[in-house]
Amino acid sequence: MNIKKDWSLWLAGMGQVFILYLIWNHHLIIGSEAGNFFYPYIKYQRRLDLGIALIALTIFIIYISKIEAFIKSSSEKKEFLIVLLTYLIGLALECWIRSRYPFSMAAVIQDKSATGFYTAALQSSFNHILQEFSEFASQFPSAHVQANMPGKTLFFKILQMLLNFPSLIGFFIIAISNLTAIIIFYICKELFRDKLIAWTALLLCLFIPAKIQFQPILNTVSPVLIYMSLLLIILSTKKRMKVYSLIAGITLFFQFLFDPVPFGLGLIFLAILFRLCTGNNFKIKFCNIILFVTLGFCGTGILFHALTGFNLVDGFIYCLKDASHFNASMRPYSIWVIENLKEYIIGAGIASTTILLCSIFKLHKINWKLPAEGNAGIILAFFVLTILILNFSGANRGEVTRLWIFLTPMQALLTAFFCKYNYGKNGFLSPLGVSYLQASISINSIGFVLVS
Repeated sequence: MNIKKDWSLWLAGMGQVFILYLIWNHHLIIGSEAGNFFYPYIKYQRRLDLGIALIALTIFIIYISKIEAFIKSSSEKKEFLIVLLTYLIGLALECWIRSRYPFSMAAVIQDKSATGFYTAALQSSFNHILQEFSEFASQFPSAHVQANMPGKTLFFKILQMLLNFPSLIGFFIIAISNLTAIIIFYICKELFRDKLIAWTALLLCLFIPAKIQFQPILNTVSPVLIYMSLLLIILSTKKRMKVYSLIAGITLFFQFLFDPVPFGLGLIFLAILFRLCTGNNFKIKFCNIILFVTLGFCGTGILFHALTGFNLVDGFIYCLKDASHFNASMRPYSIWVIENLKEYIIGAGIASTTILLCSIFKLHKINWKLPAEGNAGIILAFFVLTILILNFSGANRGEVTRLWIFLTPMQALLTAFFCKYNYGKNGFLSPLGVSYLQASISINSIGFVLVS
């Protein structure tokens, strides 16, 4: 093992172990009783499950140790095969963890209170969903259908056409959500020029507790398009600027149609873009990329409206009003300003969060002139700013374990970099291991998604 001695890594590990102890003994309240929302504990036999989880984790770490030596010097073809193999192993482990939940994926998908999108898609046509969106949303009792853009219902509509069984749809959703990890791998490669950091980020991204706890809810799919657009924007600074920027704009339109909340990452995107635009004409390059992304977004919106009759602006205003009314009537602002942060930190992983918090105090040691270190420092600063803005805006009051899942891949990316930067190449094993165990323990301890 090559792990530098550092008090913050021990603090991160001990903090995570303490949280695991509290969850195991049903002592930790995730949410707020005073704030009218918390996740209840459920009774379920879990000692055997924990034993199996530990064995699986040990085998997985052995796999990591064997592959680690090859990833750094591998060709692009071998690199892709390693990434794909890791993705498939992660998918298998995640599906096993999810199978320990008392409610099956089919039950969650079909339940009207858990999501409602499956039922809404089953009972509605494409034309009704898009051309009469406000009428469509209001006719279903599910708060999820009423408060979301039509993209999630359309997604289920497409899946119903391709797959007949809800359990298969659930597996497909998990497989799609895990594509975020592959995208994060390539984003890391571009930003840090380090395959080991990129692979570490992929591993951390696969086992984010919040994501696993909410499979197969569609918030786990939301990060795929937003991070794909970031990758395209990064690539546009290096080659084929117009093409990549336009595709990024198109991707962002479908992200907005599916879930606009991840647009909260916008400040980080702009900061990354500004830093990557170099040369004498960097301001012109920055503005051109923004222009073509905007053209891609607006052009797709106009074409989509012409073909389907759906007005993106009207649909967003309808959802915004519904969410505002819900917050005002059900969730007091003052309580959730604190509880949101606690809930997010637990869902993202205590170890990962502790490592990043400690890294903030070490930013003065970073060589900002070096591309990798400077990129990581800028992203960390704007990541913290983004969380504070989201929190104090009061837009989301409770349930941020689910609603802020889109932030967690960015946290995995940062954790991967600062683990290697602060602790050496194997420093990531601590947050990876305890996050995996947190997901394994909490999945059959806490009712994150309840079926009526």
